[in-house]
Amino acid sequence: AIVRLKRCLYGLKDSPKRWYAHYKEVLTRLGWTGCDQALGLWSKPTRDGKAKLKMCVYVDDNVLTGPTEEEVREEMAKIFKEVNGREITTESYTDDDGIEWMKFDLLGTDCHYSASAHSFKIIMSTYIDGLQ
Repeated sequence: AIVRLKRCLYGLKDSPKRWYAHYKEVLTRLGWTGCDQALGLWSKPTRDGKAKLKMCVYVDDNVLTGPTEEEVREEMAKIFKEVNGREITTESYTDDDGIEWMKFDLLGTDCHYSASAHSFKIIMSTYIDGLQ
């Protein structure tokens, strides 16, 4: 599941730092542990303790993954209860080779993910066209 928060504290010089401090407090309270080496990476043990939920946080875009969609959705609901947000819509398609892909926007780029092909592609043409 892909998640984007609906609003942030835009405009103030210290807004990103204040937002992250608030978000960090929420995630910590919900049982998430931040990575000391990379501030945007978070993990949380799954209910059975055999695996981990993992999340990458970049400003107000988040990527949350885990062993089951059910547990990821439950965790998203907990986060959304604390912080206003929405799930990014995805589009599914099958390429000419019969490989199924999921396409979504992340930070202005077109991301394509295929579990069956063990592949993740980032296509930046839309982002680059927007710069011109």
